[in-house]
Amino acid sequence: MKLARTLGLAEALDLSEADALKMRDVMARFDDRRRPIMKQLHDDARTVKRAADGDKDAVAQADQAVQRIFDAREKMHAIDREMYQALAKDLSPARRARLAVFFAKFHARMGRMMLERRAGMMGAGGPGCTMGPGDMGPGGHGPGMHGGPGLRGGPGGKGPGGGASLGMNGPGPDDDDLFGDQ
Repeated sequence: MKLARTLGLAEALDLSEADALKMRDVMARFDDRRRPIMKQLHDDARTVKRAADGDKDAVAQADQAVQRIFDAREKMHAIDREMYQALAKDLSPARRARLAVFFAKFHARMGRMMLERRAGMMGAGGPGCTMGPGDMGPGGHGPGMHGGPGLRGGPGGKGPGGGASLGMNGPGPDDDDLFGDQ
């Protein structure tokens, strides 16, 4: 996912390889801050799920787990905002806008991929699966993972509007949420 994010960002902003690597390093610092919060979110979500399934021990912890989930999501949004500001600080207004659009589409796609993965793990592909064959690039990969490195001058690195898309098939239900849900 981190590689896809870096390559997709390089493609969306038409970055040189050196600039893409700098952005990757900036994002890695924020990923390190997100990691323990994501673990806590996962653990709390598991507690809530167990409570919903009737586990008596989990029921006693459910309210606190739900509150921690809301708090963690707020922290994640704050980290996302800081990361956006760190990445955008030296960009032109047009590139800052492309950065915001990239992250919105990237988060939406990752969410759909997670839903598809869950549906596949449950042996489904029907009602719970929100992705179609057109949502993926050649070989079943998402943005920045098809046609080469996605860097300026590389195969597939044509930049926005130049033929190498972010892999989205037009506007979707999440396109108005610039930073997506976690």
